[in-house]
Amino acid sequence: MVDVDLFYESLIDEGETIINYKGEYTEDVLQKLLHAVDDIECDERKIRRKLFFISVELLQNIHHHASKIIVDNLPLGYFHFVINRISDKIYKISAANFVNRTKFNTLVSRIEQLNLLSEDEIKHLYKTVLNNNEFSEKGGGGLGMIDIKRKSQQKLEYKHLIFNKNLYFFNFSIFLEHKN
Repeated sequence: MVDVDLFYESLIDEGETIINYKGEYTEDVLQKLLHAVDDIECDERKIRRKLFFISVELLQNIHHHASKIIVDNLPLGYFHFVINRISDKIYKISAANFVNRTKFNTLVSRIEQLNLLSEDEIKHLYKTVLNNNEFSEKGGGGLGMIDIKRKSQQKLEYKHLIFNKNLYFFNFSIFLEHKN
C-alpha cells in the first residue's frame, strides 16, 4: 500500500513548520486554516499578504478540483496543507490532494507551461485570461495558478505519488521570498 503521509512528510522537512494540516476538507477546516495563515507573524507585510492570497488560491483549488472519494480509509476530500518558514525572508507553501489522471496531466502541463514564461509573458497571459470572459464548469477562469505564479515570481514546483492507475496524490509548492 502507498503511504501518502510518509510521502508528504518527506516533502515538508525544510525550515520551521508554521502550519501543518492533514485531513478532510470542510468549510470549518478552511476557515480555521485561513485564520491561522492570517495570524502568521511576519515582519514583511507584503509577504504576509502573499501568504494569505496564495493560501486562499490553493485551498480553493483543493475545494473545486480534488477527487472527492474515500481512499484507503482516508476521509473524503483528504488533503495536506503546510506552510514552512525557511528563513526570515523565505516561506514555502505546500498543498497536496488526490486528483484523477486527467486532472493530473492538465495540472502538470499547466505548471510546466507557466514555468517557461517570463514575468512579462505571465502578466500578458493574466490580462488575456482575465479579459476572455470564459469560465470553467467550476466557475473559475483559469486565473488561480497564473496569479500564484505572478505573485510569487518563483518557479512553481510539483511532485506526485502514483496511488493507482487512475489516481495521484499531487503536491504543489510555492516559495515566497522577500526581495529588498
